[in-house]
Amino acid sequence: MRIRAVSSRLEAFALTRPYAIAQQAPVSEVDNVIVRLEALAVPTGWGAASPAEGVTGETVASCREALSE
Repeated sequence: MRIRAVSSRLEAFALTRPYAIAQQAPVSEVDNVIVRLEALAVPTGWGAASPAEGVTGETVASCREALSE
């Protein structure tokens, strides 16, 4: 497969119901890194990551950095 183009963007997704974790401010939206991959001979592919440092150890910055390589 030959890749023609790759792009990513940051998008905040609103939650249908905010939630709170003990002694923290309520969360009403989450950041997602959206990835678009265009190949020469196949349909465009889409992916997303919702990094949460306390859960996965990943941050938005680390996702963006990994994608920039």
